[in-house]
Amino acid sequence: HLAKAHPGPVLWYQLDSLDNDPAVLLRNMIHGVSQAVEDVAPDLGQRATARLEGAGNIREEGESILGVLADEISEMVKEPLLLCLDDYHLLTDRSSTNRLIGFLARQGPERLRLVLTSRTKPRLPLGRLRSQGKVVEIGEGDLRFSLAELEELLAGTWEFDLPPGAVRQLYENTEGWAASFVLAENLLKRGETVPELFGGAAIRKNIYEYLVEEVLSRQPAGLRDFLMKSSLVDPVDPEICSQALAVNDALNKLQAAEDNNLFTSRI
Repeated sequence: HLAKAHPGPVLWYQLDSLDNDPAVLLRNMIHGVSQAVEDVAPDLGQRATARLEGAGNIREEGESILGVLADEISEMVKEPLLLCLDDYHLLTDRSSTNRLIGFLARQGPERLRLVLTSRTKPRLPLGRLRSQGKVVEIGEGDLRFSLAELEELLAGTWEFDLPPGAVRQLYENTEGWAASFVLAENLLKRGETVPELFGGAAIRKNIYEYLVEEVLSRQPAGLRDFLMKSSLVDPVDPEICSQALAVNDALNKLQAAEDNNLFTSRI
């Protein structure tokens, strides 16, 4: 919806782990931007590409290459350019590319609108931009559906007549998490009935598989093992986890889980 509503050119960049290599990120970004503005600025990207190809050490010269691209955007693009970097959590905090994006956020051209989508909070130097009112941050609480919003969504999009109380049960079971609504809808399309959906294991199995593929399997092995074992501890307290699981850094691992939005909330 954001891309469709944007009045100017749009580049939607789907990041993956290969983009931790600054050469990959810069090459793809320059190509993507040039394609996005091809109709209005067919020559954009030529100087940045030449600078990239002539670089001796891309890790050290990455900011200057981005600076050339920023100058080209300022000179040739008259409408705001929307650059969305999707799955930003796949970039490691200390990678050269993460530093490059921080540079782009601070030093990018006035016409550039940078959007980051991430399962974790990006570790970028945004203090000055926040103080200038140039950062909008949308978190987990902003994305969670309310019961009224869920009722409105289902009334307008779902093809099923849910019995009384089913919508509230769906909301309570999912806590307003949008992905789970899609999983529930897919099960209903496959022939599951509402009682089977909420009373059986089908939706739990689908949610589990989704979380394993998209979240758990992408965590470091040590944190993944800790999460699996600590899920049996009640309450999940650092001291109790340390004693029960014989680990010395339970507090740090719980902090890492919270920082990475791994369905962990401090109480």
